[in-house]
Amino acid sequence: MHRLVGEVLAHAVERGDLPPPPPSEESDGKCAIEISAAVALLIQWQLVRDGEALTEDHVVSVVDRILLPLVSRPGQDRM
Repeated sequence: MHRLVGEVLAHAVERGDLPPPPPSEESDGKCAIEISAAVALLIQWQLVRDGEALTEDHVVSVVDRILLPLVSRPGQDRM
């Protein structure tokens, strides 16, 4: 699930929703805690929905609505 969330985050960079991370953040995983928080949220979502299967749309929704605002740089217009 970490990989999938990371891929969605990378896609956000590709589509211009986030600027590319500085080289130092690419290599040392500065977004790791935010990705872990998003994964924990997805697991919790699944648990409270009695094991309902998570879809890619669920992941995209959590990344777009929660993770992107967490990792956006101050002053960056998100919406």
